[in-house]
Amino acid sequence: MWAKRNPGKKNAETAKRRAMEKLAMPHWVDRKAMRAVYVECKRQCAETGQRLEVDHIVPLQGKNVCGLHVPWNLQIIPSTDNRKKANRLLI
Repeated sequence: MWAKRNPGKKNAETAKRRAMEKLAMPHWVDRKAMRAVYVECKRQCAETGQRLEVDHIVPLQGKNVCGLHVPWNLQIIPSTDNRKKANRLLI
C-alpha cells in the first residue's frame, strides 16, 4: 500500500486536505450536522461491512467549480465509486 510505504507524503497530503476543508467550511455551518454525516458513514460501514466514504458532491477543488464543506454537499458512497469519481462533478 502506497500510504504505508510513504508515510511522510501521506501525512502531508492529509494535512493539505484538512486545511482545504477548513477553508471551504463557512463559519455559520452546523458543525453537529457535519459530524452526523461522518458518524452515519461509520455506522453504515459497521452495519453492512461495506467500505464507504463521505464524498463531496461538488468537489472542493474541481476544475470548473468548487464546492463547500457543508452537510448538503456530502454523500455517503462506496469507496470504489469515490475513487472512480475522483475530483469531478458528475451530473
